[in-house]
Amino acid sequence: MVLIASLGWFANGVAPASAQTTTAARIVEIQGTVEIIRQGAAIGVATKDTNQPPLQAFDRLRTGTNSRAALFVPGSGVVPLGAQTEVEILPQGPDSGGLFFFKGILSFIHRGEPGRMKILTRGGNAGMKGTEFVMEVAEADGTERTTLSVIDGIVSFTNELGSLTLTNGEQAVAAPGQAPRRRAGFNATNLLQWCFYYPAVLDLKDLPLTTEEQNILDESLAAYRSGDLLAALDNYPANRKPGSDAGRIYYAALLLSVGQVEKCEAALATLTAAEPSEKNARLDNALRQLIAAVKREPRPSTINHQLS
Repeated sequence: MVLIASLGWFANGVAPASAQTTTAARIVEIQGTVEIIRQGAAIGVATKDTNQPPLQAFDRLRTGTNSRAALFVPGSGVVPLGAQTEVEILPQGPDSGGLFFFKGILSFIHRGEPGRMKILTRGGNAGMKGTEFVMEVAEADGTERTTLSVIDGIVSFTNELGSLTLTNGEQAVAAPGQAPRRRAGFNATNLLQWCFYYPAVLDLKDLPLTTEEQNILDESLAAYRSGDLLAALDNYPANRKPGSDAGRIYYAALLLSVGQVEKCEAALATLTAAEPSEKNARLDNALRQLIAAVKREPRPSTINHQLS
């Protein structure tokens, strides 16, 4: 609960005052790699600076691997965007904003009065009058699917073949050429892990990296020690596969810094089996306890804590 309460505006949808008063779509948070593709441009321009000119109708925003961003949309509030997400700004109305959603995952988390938001995809269109929802566009079995999960509020989910009205705790999926259909319920906490804040919990002095690994990861480790987790991830060698359990634990911790819980758990799953008292096993358990804490799941510990 303490961790969730400390998320800050990125997860709680509270934009800086400058963003709240603007009448144009603006980038208000960047974590990792983000590209802006202006209308008519053939290629995007990478940026790490939120002090960009406002995004106009038909400009696109694209996030990279292990990256996140947040976009302020007039009349709607802050919209967090997950990794490998691409959206296009729709022409803004006097009391509502909108996006064309090509791929990835986004969340609308608005803590004030119910906001209005329209999102168009190739599979279905969503008209929101509510406060919280998550939407994902992904390919499954060769078919693009749009999944809409309503945490709080009312959503009209439509395409040319049908229409559904969703409310709290309801989920539906749509695909090109298929009417929207309801699905079973969902766990909102699990659904939102990608936009939650995960702090650093490893002390690198506890991590038994080899001398070679320390040399290869020197810039990343220096950023981690300084508390700059995003720089630590940015400076992690591209396409590097960790060669030891300690290396996998470190990489898993970096993935958590941008909410990549599934990738983190996949990295931890490859660790060599060890006694619970061994150092790497303790560090593995520390990261898993952090995940459980943010998810508000019980994870009782059976070992005596010895590491910082």
